[in-house]
Amino acid sequence: MSPPTNLKPIKVYGKGGPNPPKVAMVLSELGIPHEIQEISPSEVKQPSYLAINPNGRLPAIHDPNTDLTLWESGAILDYLVERYDSASHRLSFPAGSTEAQHARQWLFFQTTGQGPYYGQAHWFERSHPEKLPSAVERYKAEIKRVTGVLEGQLEREKEKYAGREGFDGPWLVGGKMSYVDLAFVPWQVVAWKLYGGEDEFPLVKEWIGKMLAQLESFREQWRAEVRARLAGAPGSSRQSQRHQQQPQQASNIAPAAGPSRPVAGTAPAVAPRGNPPKAPQKQKEVPQDIDDDLVLVSHSFDEPLAAPAATTSSSSDTGRPQSSGKREPVTALEHFERAVEKEAAGNLGDSLRLYRQAFKMDENVDKKYRNKHFPKPPPKPAEPAPAKDAPTGASKVETAQSMKDLIKSFSTMSITPAPPEIEGTPPPPCPLASLPEEVLAHILRDVALIDVGDFMRMAQVCKRLAYLVATEDRIWRRICMGPEFGFGGMHYYWQCQVNWGSLTEGDLIREATEAEGETESGTALGPPAPVPLEADKTPASRSALAERAERLAGENAANTLAFFGSLYSRSWQRMFRLRPRVRFGGCYISTVNYMRPGQASHSVATWAAPVHIVTYYRYLRFFRDGTVLSLLTTAEPGDVVHHLTRDMLVLHKGGANPHLPSANIAKSVLRGRWRLARAADNPEASLSEVEGDLIVETEGVSNYIYRLDLALRSAGKAAQGGSGPRNNKLIWKGFYSYSPLTGEWADFSMRNAKPYYYSRVKSYGAKGE
Repeated sequence: MSPPTNLKPIKVYGKGGPNPPKVAMVLSELGIPHEIQEISPSEVKQPSYLAINPNGRLPAIHDPNTDLTLWESGAILDYLVERYDSASHRLSFPAGSTEAQHARQWLFFQTTGQGPYYGQAHWFERSHPEKLPSAVERYKAEIKRVTGVLEGQLEREKEKYAGREGFDGPWLVGGKMSYVDLAFVPWQVVAWKLYGGEDEFPLVKEWIGKMLAQLESFREQWRAEVRARLAGAPGSSRQSQRHQQQPQQASNIAPAAGPSRPVAGTAPAVAPRGNPPKAPQKQKEVPQDIDDDLVLVSHSFDEPLAAPAATTSSSSDTGRPQSSGKREPVTALEHFERAVEKEAAGNLGDSLRLYRQAFKMDENVDKKYRNKHFPKPPPKPAEPAPAKDAPTGASKVETAQSMKDLIKSFSTMSITPAPPEIEGTPPPPCPLASLPEEVLAHILRDVALIDVGDFMRMAQVCKRLAYLVATEDRIWRRICMGPEFGFGGMHYYWQCQVNWGSLTEGDLIREATEAEGETESGTALGPPAPVPLEADKTPASRSALAERAERLAGENAANTLAFFGSLYSRSWQRMFRLRPRVRFGGCYISTVNYMRPGQASHSVATWAAPVHIVTYYRYLRFFRDGTVLSLLTTAEPGDVVHHLTRDMLVLHKGGANPHLPSANIAKSVLRGRWRLARAADNPEASLSEVEGDLIVETEGVSNYIYRLDLALRSAGKAAQGGSGPRNNKLIWKGFYSYSPLTGEWADFSMRNAKPYYYSRVKSYGAKGE
């Protein structure tokens, strides 16, 4: 097991994350000396590292024995076993054998299946700036699927090699632990630590546990060899002494393994936890690009392990047993502290077990750990008040009052009239103060149906009106269910043609066919369902359209009531604030800036080539009847938004009134239609996941139709769960063109696509009509 003594250490770039440890584990198992150069996330895009790995990812290696620089963890593992394990086949198999081919197959599965899916799960769960439940659930499901594939393979291998002498599996290939088994360890351990679920796959759990135990057993044997050589070969050659002293070098060098305790004269592997200023802090997750090399909390799988618990004994350099002085953890906080130590030492198997035990005992144990080891600085003492303001008695300690209790305290108050303008004169009349509550609520409802903003601002008038605005559920129900500002005005089916013409009988046939499940034309991009040619030319009858409108209104109301009870805690006010809806009182504007190279002058000498900074704008204005105006122009919003009306199109129909300033805008405006997504657009997702997706279809050039797939989001403080306007942002999900002649769809480039942001336009009115 002794590592070769005639090899120069291989340099490994990268220490933490899920991929560098794979390389370190294989090097440790093969006994190859190596040194680790820690690379921070900010360094991977620097020219110095890009010269090593132009992809800017970890890990990479440089082998001075062959003068080879290599990156991509799968390629590195393949090289190491081919170069340094071709004779003993400790972690590999004979070249050309069936086992060798199967091992390469499972290595590719790890690099293309496990790594990317697990990394995406972590990204959307922890690092993505916007919460996308559908993405989180998809990649969590992929973790289970990939783990299930491993479980099935281990079960087949266990049945195949069961009863054979020396079999200690299950293992993926060939009845023994190989380099491909080790490749799966880091991501699997990290995934279980983040999401749990290891008990669902007993063979995978046993498999990972065996490898972690075997790695530790290998380190123990290596340490025994080093100690034996130190004791029995004092006259070793200088080369041998250099190799034996490698474990005691600086922390960035890690040969096959290191001692499990501090060597005399060196710093301890883990700083004492009793002193908070010295306690190592867990590194924050650093979000990077979504790929297999996502940077997670730093772990090193070949660092020296922590000292064992008090129930075991360890040997000092002189061979004398010493007691570690540690006892088994009892409380949740002790389990958590021990888990942090194990994690810092790279022993993720024990760390995972201790973390889960700590959280089972106390779900807030992480906060207690933070408060103990990283306490907040004491608050600055308040400056003493002047003596004349000092209270004569003991001061009362006021407790913070919740918003709910504060609103409730307004329930018994009445509307107080304004004081008289001149003292001694009668106060001005206040008719609202004497109205019954039922009449006052009716007035407030009428105000809300005219302008919800004015209704909300009435809460600033007095405490009684604030109580009614916050608690009058009948008004909020009417707002939510009505078409003025609520979800009765949202459309989940097309209301007109793209050119604003009336729906045809063919449109109704396609819609009915889709509802009956006879075709999937509404679930993906593709040509419409076939209908008779005459039906597309025949406008639908008024009675059919009226019956359809009544049916869709009932369906819409049923969905709103279902969401009211399930997603919004039976609060109409909460539903109005949080549920995605299109806003009509303004315009959604997307500002795009980009640079393009310019043309250098032939007559003037310049130091650098000029560039053009191009700015253009996209505008979307939605109307309650399901129509929309779309505009792409370089004109700034101040010159556009007040002209972006349907009256403008009538004014300039056929090129009329070309002398008016709005004529240039009218030439570029595209008519279109909009609707919100429904279950048929994504049958595999739940209705709550589909909510918020917006589909816009507009006219295009040469009879083409443009389709914009957008999603309603919130910007500003509301995006982080705070107060502020909501549904004021549209993000892109796709941009396509459709040819009615050929029935073909094409993608537009999204390179310069920027989100739309909502701006209120006073001239549109509160209802945007």
